[in-house]
Amino acid sequence: MRYKPYKYKSPLEMKIELSTNIKGLGLSDSVNSAWIDLAFEAVDSKEWNYKEEYNGCTIVQDYLHPSPACWIHDYTWITGMGGKDADRLFLKLMLLEGMPKFKAFRRFSLVRIGWFTYFNFKYKLQKNKRGNTSKMNALISALK
Repeated sequence: MRYKPYKYKSPLEMKIELSTNIKGLGLSDSVNSAWIDLAFEAVDSKEWNYKEEYNGCTIVQDYLHPSPACWIHDYTWITGMGGKDADRLFLKLMLLEGMPKFKAFRRFSLVRIGWFTYFNFKYKLQKNKRGNTSKMNALISALK
């Protein structure tokens, strides 16, 4: 059985927890706003069911729960936006959350290997490959 730590969380509860965790990082208003916008897009998305599909990075045990970096990464991968942009964004967000560089780069390397060895082909077969949303592009731009 897959671990589902947020199965009983309402969309409002998820939005409160995610925005609290993001604002608590002490980043600029533009980054906070863009990150929260994308996190809320994920909560409201009809393309995935976070209650069933988000596992909270349970294998890697993040500092924040829910981890905003993992939340965004799971959302992008599950909804077909996975790939280079999603993985680079994941790396930047992990570093902003305060993860040590070595640990963040190790995770980044593992998700890149996962992309090239499995998920890229899975998405193509399922025809679940799509471009970034405007909110994802806005967060990428805010982090430049």
